[in-house]
Amino acid sequence: AWPDLGLVLLVNGSTASASELMAAALKDHGRATIVGAPTFGKGVIQTTFPLGEEVAVKFTTARWYSPDGYSIQRPDSTSGVIPDVPVRGGLMISQRALDRALGRDAELFNAVVAAYVTNLRAAGSGVVLNATVTPGMVSELWTQFEAAGASMTRASYTRIGGRVRERIRSEIVRQMWGEEAALRTELEDDRYVTTAMQVLTARGRSAR
Repeated sequence: AWPDLGLVLLVNGSTASASELMAAALKDHGRATIVGAPTFGKGVIQTTFPLGEEVAVKFTTARWYSPDGYSIQRPDSTSGVIPDVPVRGGLMISQRALDRALGRDAELFNAVVAAYVTNLRAAGSGVVLNATVTPGMVSELWTQFEAAGASMTRASYTRIGGRVRERIRSEIVRQMWGEEAALRTELEDDRYVTTAMQVLTARGRSAR
């Protein structure tokens, strides 16, 4: 209905199967700009044939190809659909990296962050009104995290300081203005989203 409407599709290594086929079709037809990281690379159809009670065999019975004729299936392709505009990092990558660094302390960390922000609000701290996160706050959080029984070292915590600040800021916004506001705040800092907006803005200028 809107053939000239700018369209950007965000993909990463978790984009697989049917979503990859959609990305490949939009890319090959020049309908969308693909932004992000190379996709997973799953372009086959597998069919299960029952052999008996609780016994079956699964075969690959078909392959998908893009409109331009290339396969997105590994190892036929190096890594699925290659973005037009590559982006490193991103919100999902940042969250996973933080969770991996925290390991078994992840649940404890989230509880400590929530309690820390709750106490800031109860104390009437001005930082919660503008969602400002200072180095001192990150240090204070470590003290409470350690006291709560964290197993990670201070050095490891320091290495993820940037992601800790992001999590504190997100929690402040969540408690003050709700889940939707927190998501908007996270997306404002997400490289995938900011890059997509830049692509759409540039497309709009060229169209004019």
